Amino acid sequence: MQLRALIIFSFKKAIKSGLPMAMILLFIPALLASHLFDVQNIGFQIKFVKDVGLTLLSLLSLVIAVFLAFDQIFWVKDSKTPYFILGRIKSRSIFTFGTFLGMALSLFATVLSASVFMIFFLKSTRGIWFWEIFSYGILVSLKFSLLIAILVLCATVFTRLMTFSATIILFFTGHYLDFIRYKIDTINSQFATSCFEMLGVFIPDFSLFHTYFVSQSRIVFLEVVFYAFLMSSFYLFVAAQILKRKDF
Repeated sequence: MQLRALIIFSFKKAIKSGLPMAMILLFIPALLASHLFDVQNIGFQIKFVKDVGLTLLSLLSLVIAVFLAFDQIFWVKDSKTPYFILGRIKSRSIFTFGTFLGMALSLFATVLSASVFMIFFLKSTRGIWFWEIFSYGILVSLKFSLLIAILVLCATVFTRLMTFSATIILFFTGHYLDFIRYKIDTINSQFATSCFEMLGVFIPDFSLFHTYFVSQSRIVFLEVVFYAFLMSSFYLFVAAQILKRKDF
């Protein structure tokens, strides 16, 4: 019951913030503008509008994830409410997972709504169903839900500024793990390679989310979904364990 109440509370707080609706209202005119630009200047190319829409979807998801996480996590810290909230919850793990799930659900609702609009928009203007956009929306939602989980963990330990810095470092490092691994291998140091491989287990590999769009394989899609759930659960579990040992 407490978990469900926290999920609903977090979800409602995210929606009432107006950020998800604002992002959709930005997404729609931007997509329409790309369509008009395509028709007038490029020559009615489907790929251009689709690529612009998918890029916008990722950027808007990033903005939603970061701002929602900072608003909901640091709201508890800044308003001095841990005494009231955490004192009435059976387990602080419930608070961590409930807050995360509420934010993740609001992100999913926003991204998938924008994805559905984009599918029908391309159908009406191009006459083709691009159902893969829905799969893209799911993976984008999972990717930035993982980012929210990282923000939850960092916010449990660090201040607002340090949380932002640590999250940015992990986010960009996670996109270039293969490149970093290659550079370390060129050093020909077994110790450096071993240390990186051990640390690499705890660093999210965001580049995996792009492998599905190269292979278009259902198995790869399910593997990426499982990876996102696993890593998000890991970060939230660590955050919950730290929160259990903190005194407010």
